[in-house]
Amino acid sequence: MANNTSACSECDSELGLPVGDKGAKGAPSILSISHTIGGSPFTASTTSYVEAGRFIFSSTYATPFTAFWANVWVSAGTGSLRIIDLSTSTVIYEKTNITSTSAVNVEAITGQSIYITSLSIIAVQVKHNTASGATTNIGCTTFYYT
Repeated sequence: MANNTSACSECDSELGLPVGDKGAKGAPSILSISHTIGGSPFTASTTSYVEAGRFIFSSTYATPFTAFWANVWVSAGTGSLRIIDLSTSTVIYEKTNITSTSAVNVEAITGQSIYITSLSIIAVQVKHNTASGATTNIGCTTFYYT
């Protein structure tokens, strides 16, 4: 098994893979979650939150993420996005006024703490505030540490 060392400065000695600098122990770098299935974005057309994706997090092993980006948009009207700890039902972040109809819209959220707990299942959820045939769409979310 490779141990992140190499005879050449750019390749893993066993696997031939690029080797980059390591971050500080316990500090997360980036976690990107794609919410696309078969090339289509995840779509919610109800007024109740629907889970688009989840990940396991533990502050025992890593410093909490402090920011995230979400590629989220609506077909019309207003949509909502929330990040929730499924283990405790604690809402970590919620935005209830997403109005962009652009499929390349990125909501940038900073100054968060996701999430100081020993073990959590963190979920990304979306809903459309009025539905009536309109949808909230999400392509991906990227969590990172600032």
